[in-house]
Amino acid sequence: MQKTDDDADLGKRFRAVLNEVTEDHVPYVVTRDQQPEAVLVPYAEFQRLLKDSDSEVLRRFDEVRTRIRERTAAFSEEEVADDVAAARAEQQQDLVEIVRSRQRDRRREALAASIDQARRELALGEVQRGTVEDLMAEIGE
Repeated sequence: MQKTDDDADLGKRFRAVLNEVTEDHVPYVVTRDQQPEAVLVPYAEFQRLLKDSDSEVLRRFDEVRTRIRERTAAFSEEEVADDVAAARAEQQQDLVEIVRSRQRDRRREALAASIDQARRELALGEVQRGTVEDLMAEIGE
């Protein structure tokens, strides 16, 4: 269950509150003049919230993209490019951020798959561990 603490009080007992947040996973709502201003949560929870938020944005983007594809199937790429060019700069930046996020996710997935494959090959004895020096010595043989 979350707790609430005034910013002035929090300064006096910050270490105890931080320990409670990190060790007991108790979120704290920090208030100023009885108005919520911030939240202290464990870092893992913060990362999960960011990931969930990103996932939700990407899910909604995919839905919008699907609807756009359905509605614009008859338009040429040139007509679509003209519409994007006519969008506000902020909207264009949002599209760029979404595309970059997708690219990062795809690179992470590809890297994870490559690591999994390397681990499988190592477990099967198809590859061996070694240093660059080991490899150079083997090549020299």
